[in-house]
Amino acid sequence: MILGINLVCFITGRQGKRRTHQEAAQLCRNAGFEYIDCHINFTENQDYLDTARRLRRMYDNAGVKVHQVHLPMFRFRPNADGIKLFEENAPRAMECADILGAGFAVAHVDEYKIKSPDQWDLHRIAERTADYFSCVADCGEKYGIKPCIENLYEDDPALPANCR
Repeated sequence: MILGINLVCFITGRQGKRRTHQEAAQLCRNAGFEYIDCHINFTENQDYLDTARRLRRMYDNAGVKVHQVHLPMFRFRPNADGIKLFEENAPRAMECADILGAGFAVAHVDEYKIKSPDQWDLHRIAERTADYFSCVADCGEKYGIKPCIENLYEDDPALPANCR
């Protein structure tokens, strides 16, 4: 059996203790996990490719492989700004995913849904998702990485039940 886990689970420890990527990767391997899900949250930096190469060496040394990456998420930024940032950073993240050896790239498409309750039109949401996700599909073909979609439903309890 192949075991994998989200690296963030090991970076953020109990009582808020944070571990380095190196410590978390080694802890994953020591716990029996061979594969990790790596969150690409460094693509806004100019040295993102160097960071990806450094992480790849670090993970290789710890004995874990990156199975999948999570694409950048901009949940707490204004919606239009978040879409623009995603379009700029998702191709960078796919390039990093290639360096890391990932086979899959996960996007949280609910990040960019129209949020006001009177605008929950499933057709509009599907069109908007396809628009922003197209840059990921193009990169996936280029790098041989399969794009994946996660969290198709809004998890904000403040929204009416028919909007979640």
